[in-house]
This record gives sequence, C-alpha cells and structure tokens, in this order.
Amino acid sequence: MIKNVDGKVKRELSARRRNAWFINQYTEAETDKEKYYPLSAEERKEIASFWAPYEWAHKNDERNQWLFSRASGKFDPSYIGFGTQRYMLVAFWNHPSYDYCRNKNNAPYVFPGIKFPETVLCNNYGYFQDKDRKLLSLEEAVTIVFSTLQKRQKELVIKPSAEGCGEGVGFLDPEMSVEGIADVLKRYKSDFIIQKLVKNHKSISELYPDSLNTFRVSSLQWKGKVYYNGAVLRVGCGERVDNAARGGIFLRVFDDGRLSDYAMNEQGHVFYEHPITKVKFKGRKIPNFNLVIEIARKAHEQLPQQRVLSLDVALDQHGAPVVIETNSPGGVELLEMFGINIYHNKEIAKEIFDKYLRESYFRLNDDGEFEYREFADHVSIVKYKGNRTICKIPNVLGGGKPVTRLYKDVFKDTPVQAVEISRQIFVEEGAFVSNGKELVVELT
Repeated sequence: MIKNVDGKVKRELSARRRNAWFINQYTEAETDKEKYYPLSAEERKEIASFWAPYEWAHKNDERNQWLFSRASGKFDPSYIGFGTQRYMLVAFWNHPSYDYCRNKNNAPYVFPGIKFPETVLCNNYGYFQDKDRKLLSLEEAVTIVFSTLQKRQKELVIKPSAEGCGEGVGFLDPEMSVEGIADVLKRYKSDFIIQKLVKNHKSISELYPDSLNTFRVSSLQWKGKVYYNGAVLRVGCGERVDNAARGGIFLRVFDDGRLSDYAMNEQGHVFYEHPITKVKFKGRKIPNFNLVIEIARKAHEQLPQQRVLSLDVALDQHGAPVVIETNSPGGVELLEMFGINIYHNKEIAKEIFDKYLRESYFRLNDDGEFEYREFADHVSIVKYKGNRTICKIPNVLGGGKPVTRLYKDVFKDTPVQAVEISRQIFVEEGAFVSNGKELVVELT
C-alpha cells in the first residue's frame, strides 16, 4: 500500500485538481469568432508519446495541451498546467533560500544593480524598519509614513511582503491623519512593505492608466545557462492592480516590444481593444523592451539555484525597468496561452521531465518489514522495521522492481546483528550500523 508519508501522492492529486480547475473555468475558447476545434488524431498521438515516460509520476490530461495550443495557435505537446509545475516539479528544485529572496522586504538586497520601487517602510516578522533597515517603534514608523505623504503629496502603496496575485494591496492617501496611518499599520500587523508608487511609461499608461501594468517575464536556468522564455504584459481592467486573478487582461510581448493584436483574460475571453479605455492593441509597440529582457537575465544569473524565475517588471515613466516582484516559478498559464513554453522548448522540457518526473520522483512505500522509496523502475530501502536479528535484503520490492540502494541509518536502533545482501546493491556509508555497532555483513 502506498503511504503518503512524504506528500508525493498528495502532490499528484493536487496537480491534477489545479490543472482541471483552470481548464474548467476557461469558459470561452474563441479567437477570431471561431470555436476552438478538438485535437487531431496526430496531435493526440504526439501528446501521448511525449508524456508516456512520466505516467508513474503524473498522468497527463491532454486538455492542457488542447487549451494552450488552441489559445495560442501554436501546438506543443509539452505544455503543462500550473498544477504540474507547482506540485510536481518545483518540489525538486525550489531552493530553500528562495523564501528569503522572494520576500519584497529582502529582494532589493538580493539583486544588486537591479532597480526596485523605493521603500519607505517595511515590517519584518512584526518589527518595523526604515528604508535603511534600521529598527523603529510604531510611533517612529507612523511618523516616517506621515512625513513622506506630506512631503510628496502623492499616494504610497502598502502590500504584504510575501503574497502575490494582488492580495492585500492598498494605498495610503496624503490626506490621512497620524491616527489613520497608525490604524492601517496595526491592521496589516506584520510582514508588509510601504513603497513609493511607480508610474507607468506613457506607452503603457495609454492602455489603461489606473493600474500599474507590468510585464510577467519568464526565464529558465538549465545546465548553467539562462534562457529568456518570453513575456506577457498584464493590464488592469477596472481595478488598481493588473493581476489576471483580479480581472486583468494580458497580451503577448514579442522580443522587439511589439504587442499581440489581442489580449485575453483568465477565462479565455479575447479582446482586440481594452474593455474600458477602448484603446486598440494592434500595431502598438513598447519602447525599451530590450531592457526588460536584459534585467530578467541579469536577475536570474544572480539566483541560479532557481530553475524557473518569473519577474513582474514595470517600465517607469522614464523608460527604465523596475522589478516589482519575483516569483519562482510563477504561473504558467498566461504565458502558455500565448504559445510561450516556460521550459523554453519541448526539447529542454523533455530533459527536465526526464530528470524530475522519471528519475527523481518516488513514492514512499511500506511492506511492513521495509520502508522504501519506490521509483519508476527501481527501489531504494530507507528503513528496516522488522524484529529479526538476521536480515536478508530482498533483491526486488514494490511488485518486482529491483532494489538498488540502502540508505544511511537503515538499521539504526533495530535488533539486527547480521545482514545478507547482494553485491549489486549500492550501500551508503553508515547503513550497516545499529545501536553503535557494526553489523556482520555477508555479500552474495
């Protein structure tokens, strides 16, 4: 019986549910007034062939490839849903340091030479800090915010330091009193940041001026090389944030800064003009987009321990890129709906899936005597759970899969005194020790 001790089985179910959610809420699959047609027999065959090696870890839903291929007009058997990436793949490569790096309070110190919005005040774990990271009392924090508002006579933005999707974003008005500011800081409680607002470049503000409209830029680090995958421009639609989850729309941005002729929202509705401003998208080009690509590569080179990095980048009123937020890996759907492969291409995607869905993925299993990691084609024993004094290591487990490895401490605190084991099984240093004593080992 497969036990969900390590969460691997749960991750697979979560991945499929999240993928299905996005597919099911995609209510209007229509471009140029033409309903999307189903996958052809040849496309279905190619998808099945591509995903067959990974069925042990994750059973693909071909509707993912149908949706993104038809939405973008570009067929690719390696398209994946965000659930697959978030629950199946990120677990293998998201380095623990990223929790620190993605925090908006810390990001400016992680990426030297990269511009972020100017910090006025932040709160780390309940402690107030000024822009230079000096610790402050609540009264000092309120004074700094009040003085900044009075001096600038412009709004400030306040947001959680570790949240995304536009959650918790608010604005502080120059008319606010000291008491009002104190109430806001108390309401946010902990882990937030207050920044000066970034103003859109004219070319972007023309689309919709009431939100900061940002580029979602995707890059991949693979085998020591950083690949720029592509970008979409997210544009607000009725709210002051541009997130698709909050009703925003998004357009493809080509490498030369040209925008796609149409935008989409998260439900697949197509827009050839902005629903509110009525500005048409066709023929529009964003200047200095090469700087956005450049900053994405630079940031990823400074954080190579993350395979996939997504930056939310604004182009300010002077045409300079400003990183608003970092995500690893970030959502995939917005990009794939415009034919952007977040693993750069299907050839690299296959290498990644081979590495993490076929070679690295395992389920923690238990037959009563041995606890073991069951991989697609072999087994590694983690712990002996029996009460024998002489233990014979089986050559196969998990329904006939060969045993290839014994982990360290497999016999720790057990009654085992002697072990019989095949020479073909790799043994980690420290495996043949129990209660501080070396075990007698017979190789067969």
